[in-house]
Amino acid sequence: MDALTPLLQSLMIGNGNSAMTTGITEPKLEPELEPRELVPQSRDSPSESPSVSKWFLRPGQPSDLSQPSKSKFGSGSGKPEAEPEPQLGCVRCKLPIPTCLISCCKRKLCGSCFTKALNAAILTNVWDNLGLQAWVACLAKACATLKAPQDIVVDSAEALSSSPAAQHAIALAQSTREAIHKVRPRPAQREIKLAKHLHTTLADLGLMSVREIQPAEAVSVTLFPVRAGFLTQPVPILTGMFKTETKTCISCSAAFQTVDANNQAAWGSVSSAFPGDWTWMVLGRPSKPVLPECAEKHSLDICPTCLVALTEGLAEGRGQVRIDRKG
Repeated sequence: MDALTPLLQSLMIGNGNSAMTTGITEPKLEPELEPRELVPQSRDSPSESPSVSKWFLRPGQPSDLSQPSKSKFGSGSGKPEAEPEPQLGCVRCKLPIPTCLISCCKRKLCGSCFTKALNAAILTNVWDNLGLQAWVACLAKACATLKAPQDIVVDSAEALSSSPAAQHAIALAQSTREAIHKVRPRPAQREIKLAKHLHTTLADLGLMSVREIQPAEAVSVTLFPVRAGFLTQPVPILTGMFKTETKTCISCSAAFQTVDANNQAAWGSVSSAFPGDWTWMVLGRPSKPVLPECAEKHSLDICPTCLVALTEGLAEGRGQVRIDRKG
C-alpha cells in the first residue's frame, strides 16, 4: 500500500482534480453571461430619481422590471388621462350663449357669428362653383366641406329661431346666387373671377356690406364696364351691397338715397385698382375724379332726375348747362 501511494498522488496531480474518493463532486460552473444593466426606481420614493443600484437579468427574466406598469388609460402613473372638455358656447367668440350646430364639422356658432360668417361668404364664396348647389365653405373654418345655405345648420336650437338676422342671411345667400344665375349675357369665367376680386376689395375697404340689402328678394346684379389691363370687361356687381347715405340735391333740394362716397381715399384706391366707368355709374352721379373742375366749384350731389336733365342738355349741344340751386 505504501508503494502505491506515490502513484496515486501523481495521477491526481495530472488530472488537476483535488477531490479524492470521497464521492463529492464539484458543481459545474455555467458559462458567464453578458450582464444586462437595469436601473429601477427607488422603492422608498417612486417620485424621486432612479436608484443607482444595478440589477443583472438572467435568461428568461422579464426585462421591464424598471418600467412602471401601464394601465389601460395609457399613463404610467395609473391615473386616467383627462378627457377633452366639451365645447361650451360659440367656437368663434367663445361666449357661453345659445348656439347652432354646423353640419359639416359639428362645431357650434352663435347666431351673431353665424350671420357674420355667412354674410362674408356671400361676398366671397357666392362667385365660386356656380354650377353646384353646395357652395358655402365651412363657416367655422374647420374643414373644407361645401354646403348649400339651407343645409349648413344641423339644429338651430335658439340661435337661428330667435335671430331674424341669421334667417335673413340664409335667404339673402340664396337670392344672391339666383340673381347671378339670371345675369344675361352670362359672364365668362375671367369676369366672374374679376367680380369676386372686386367685391372682396370693396368689402375690405368698408365700401360694401351685406347688411345694406333689405329685403333679400330685392337683390339685383348689374353688368358694369371694368378695365383689367388693356381689356374692358362687363363685370357683374351687386349694387345693393354698397353702403348708402341720404343726400340733398343741390338743384331741387330733394332728399335722395345714394352710394356713400365720403371715404375718398378708399374710392380712389379701388378706382386705381379697378379702373373704368363703373365707378361713377355705380355712384349714380359724377364723382370728383370724373369731374375734378366741377368738384372744386360746387357739390356734385345731384339727384337722378336733375342729373338726367343735365346730361340731356349736354347731349343736345346746348353748351354749358347751369344747375340752378332751388330753395
